[in-house]
Amino acid sequence: MNPVSLTRNGKTYSGTYSTAKGTLIVTYAGQTKRTQLGGMNAVILTEMVLGEMIGQGTS
Repeated sequence: MNPVSLTRNGKTYSGTYSTAKGTLIVTYAGQTKRTQLGGMNAVILTEMVLGEMIGQGTS
């Protein structure tokens, strides 16, 4: 697992991510989301997914 963090409104949110067989796996606050990489940069997609997870009130 690789660390990832995202700062939003002055607060930093930290999670982890990994890739396996073209799938991105992001974990944050006990929640896990999986999505296909589809040729995207893993770090950029991870930040997008983490932002969605934060926005869904999993903080």
